Amino acid sequence: MGTARTRRPKDLRVSPFQPAINSFTLHLNAEGKSPKTVRTYAEAAQWFAAEHLRRTTDHSDWDEVTADDVRAWTVRLLTTYSDSYANNQYRVLQQFFKWWSTDEELPNPMAKLHPPAVGEKVVPVFNDQELAKLLKHCEGKTFTQRRDYAILALFKETGLRRSSMDTATRNTSAGVPAVIQPHTDGSACARVAARESKMPPTRTSVGHDTAPVSRLVRLSR
Repeated sequence: MGTARTRRPKDLRVSPFQPAINSFTLHLNAEGKSPKTVRTYAEAAQWFAAEHLRRTTDHSDWDEVTADDVRAWTVRLLTTYSDSYANNQYRVLQQFFKWWSTDEELPNPMAKLHPPAVGEKVVPVFNDQELAKLLKHCEGKTFTQRRDYAILALFKETGLRRSSMDTATRNTSAGVPAVIQPHTDGSACARVAARESKMPPTRTSVGHDTAPVSRLVRLSR
């Protein structure tokens, strides 16, 4: 998997290759593509032409580009950027050559190629010891300590997303009760309860009853 690094300004000086890119840009605009999409697609073709075709080959037109040119460019991207970024650049360039081969009625150099694989991105998580230390740090008798402990315990027990916690916190702060609703897949979300009197018991483990956030915070005071 490639390593993400700070991106340098792109060299987009592509004199002999620019006319085709201009036509490609016109084609995208005629299809009603968003300005951001048009810019992204055009820059991908310009970057490939400037950094690879002009600097490492003696090609002077698009019909001289081969599959190996694209392979070499993809390898360069993979050794400099993340695999997901290289994959994205490949797919954008693929759209350019698909249009170019149809417009010029010439073979597509990318016709038999495949995009680089994107590895699974491992997101670091807290282990049991780190979670224990974090909870220990929040132990105390002040409201802030008990509130933070309750929030962290809720995250730990339910796998609640931060956005759902934000929703629950905003509503309970405004006096509107919120309920943590576990799902069968082990995740949980927060929803606003119509009336606190209708709230289920205060158990937080996934797979058990839902837990009203307002009660958790009050109990922790």
